[in-house]
Amino acid sequence: MFMLLAGIVACGSASASGRKMAVTVFGNVGGDVISMVENCFLQRLASTPKYVAFERNAQYLSKLNKEFDYQTGGTVPLTEIRNIGERMGVDYVTLVCIDEVMDSIMMSVRLVDLETGAILVSVQDIRDEITLANLKGMADTLAYRVYVQGR
Repeated sequence: MFMLLAGIVACGSASASGRKMAVTVFGNVGGDVISMVENCFLQRLASTPKYVAFERNAQYLSKLNKEFDYQTGGTVPLTEIRNIGERMGVDYVTLVCIDEVMDSIMMSVRLVDLETGAILVSVQDIRDEITLANLKGMADTLAYRVYVQGR
């Protein structure tokens, strides 16, 4: 019993040391693309020790995206931004936007501190061909740049 309790405490303290992070993916592409890209980011996030990944359902993330759009208008007080993070149970969110533009695919990623609203990292990539391999390659590369390199 003591060993089980010690293991639970150790796991709890290990996860508390990482930044609590959620991922949300959106854009003008299909749901299958969004799901695949989200999985790539969550896989990289979960394998990076400085972060603790939190999954959120699509309905909640849709409401959160509307709130982020509102926040970027500059009219949201700092206390509201903090409340969003508290409601999500995370400190940071990775926003991934995928857009098909003139037969090309563009993916932009922002790592946002929910307490301050500050964009900590912003990266993007554009590929001429819209293929599964290009989408996966973009997602893997950008996730690496955000979570491992920090830029």
